[in-house]
Order: sequence, then C-alpha cells, then structure tokens
Amino acid sequence: SKIVQIAFETGRQEDLMLITPVFPEYSAILDPLSSYYMIEELVAHITAGVAVGRDPFFFGIAYEVSLVVVQALIMLAKDSGTKPFFNLNDIKNHISHDDLEKLKSKLEYIDTPEAQQLTMDMTKILATPADYYSKVASSLRVALTELTSGNVGRIIGNADENRFVDRLEQEKGVILVVQLGSLLTKRAAYTAGKVIISMIQAFVGRRYSSGKVVKPVLTLHIDEAQSVLYHGIEDLFAKAGGAGVYIHGYCQSISQLHAEIGMDRANTILDNCNTKIFMRVPDSKTAQYVSTHLGEKRSYSPIISLGGGLSIRETEDVRINHTEILNMDPRQFFLTTYSGMFRGITTEVTDTAVKVVFPEVGMQVR
Repeated sequence: SKIVQIAFETGRQEDLMLITPVFPEYSAILDPLSSYYMIEELVAHITAGVAVGRDPFFFGIAYEVSLVVVQALIMLAKDSGTKPFFNLNDIKNHISHDDLEKLKSKLEYIDTPEAQQLTMDMTKILATPADYYSKVASSLRVALTELTSGNVGRIIGNADENRFVDRLEQEKGVILVVQLGSLLTKRAAYTAGKVIISMIQAFVGRRYSSGKVVKPVLTLHIDEAQSVLYHGIEDLFAKAGGAGVYIHGYCQSISQLHAEIGMDRANTILDNCNTKIFMRVPDSKTAQYVSTHLGEKRSYSPIISLGGGLSIRETEDVRINHTEILNMDPRQFFLTTYSGMFRGITTEVTDTAVKVVFPEVGMQVR
C-alpha cells in the first residue's frame, strides 16, 4: 500500500507492476527466456532454481542437460527459418531421456559442424541408462515442474512476454512488486524468486559488458534474502554497483545464509556488501558476528600501585558486546560504511493513506 501511495504521489503509477502467483489474474507475466545475448544466460535462468547443496554434481548435470536442449531448440529454429521461441515449459518437455533422444534425431538432419558436434554431445549424455539419467536429472525436472505448474506456471513457466525487462531495456522506469506467497506456494515461491533475480542479473551483465550503466538507477530490495540466493548470485553483489544497480538484502541471522549457500559463499556475499545495517538479532551467533564485525576499541585504565604510584594501561576491548546487540531497542541500529561506523535510530514512517484491497483467498472444497 505504501509503495502504491508513493508511486501516485510522484506521478509514477504507470511504472507499477505486480507479480504474484496468489492472484494470477491480476499479475503481470514474466518469461525469463524472452531476451538474451548469450545462450549461457538462458541456461543460468533455467538452472537458477536447482538446489546446489554441498555436492555440485547434480547442478552440473542440470547445467549440461539445459545447455544442450537450449542449443538444440535454437539450432532447429534457425534451420527452419523461424525465430527461436521457447519458454520454461518447452524446456521441461525436452529434458527426459526419451524426449532428448527425439531431439537428437531431429538434429541429425542438419548438416552443419555445430549440429554434428551437438549431436555427439547429446549422444554422450544419452549413453547413460535411462533409469540413472532420470535420477541425476531429477533436480532439474523438479525445479522446472515448480516453475511450470499451477499459478507459478501461469505467470512464469508458460509466459510469452516480459514487460519488466522490456522496460528496463528501453530505459523506462519500473516499480516491480513481487509477492510470491511463500506461505502458500512454499518451495515454488523461492524457485521463482531465484529465476527473477537471475533474469535481472543477466540484464545487468549485458549493460555492464557494453560499458553502460542502468538508467534510471535500479534498486533491488530482497526480503528474506537467504531463500532466493542461488549459485552465481555472489557475482551480482560484487559487480552490480558498477552498473548502477543497488542491492539490499534482508535476513534475520547469519545462520540462514550459511544453511542456504554454505559458509564460504555467504561470507563472499557479505564481504561484497559495502554498507551493513545491524538491528536487534534473535540469536547469539549472529550477535557475536556483529560484535566481531564492529571491531575493537582502545581503552585506557588507571592503575594505582600499593606504593601509591599511578599508571595507565592501554587495553583493547570489543567495541560493542554481543549481549548489547541482543538487547537493542526497536528501531536502533548500527551502521558500517566506508565513511565509518555509526549508531542511530530509524525515523518514524507515517501511516499509509492508501490501502490496496486484495480479493479474499477462499478454500476450495473437493
């Protein structure tokens, strides 16, 4: 409601877009595969929702299968003289062992070195038994099923346009509100969020590689950020600022980041965040991290000897004790930037004068 109010007050109501699988009839649609410069961009979107875990083996299989399918579909379209067009649902329909075999058979009729090489690559993949292939490719199949089924499929997996990226490419302003309804859609919501951010990352990469910046400046706010982090997003945190994109991620504890993407990758993302704001945290581990991050300070303690002598001892203590962070008042925060470290309190936010009324979510009875 506050976003809508500010948009109207600033005359940007035409820039508003809503993405929500809860009410697909009111949602804009996003086809992540609608625009690209390199084939690898499309593969990154397809595999963004694949869980990496501690073993990258299954992610590697998903990437390999996605790459050959995308290459094959583009090659077949160009051979027939048509513009390549496919969405996530089309990709899902070509990743099974049998469908990949049929796709390879179509490629064999194209007499080009590229097609022959791709056919050889597909032959190597299909050399594995069908039951084994089904197991190792299951992570990709699950991710694509989440994106192409139900309400999420209506707005992403089966979409045929992408007005959001089109407006960005045309250097038009856009206010995109994404409400994925994670309490209802659960894992599918997080998978969709990863694909949307991957789509933004590809756009930023195209601008960055062209020596351009994003105009107007794009600001990205990610609530519960740990749920939509994916393999490769650390590059977005590291380089997006140079292209005029400013990323804000919000999470409640450091443990959430470690659980989703591992300690090393989480620390890489945190290291690339130039500005950090710490408010009251719920657990001592995160509080200890904040205390360590804020560093130490020098203090001087007077010492009086038994003989009456007076001396001063220099000691180094933590700047802020972790218990103080656990007991912070609401709205209090610590801020670290290149300019220094600060302690403050947030300003008051006025109540909204506009209320967006959503339809009532009813219950379907079988």
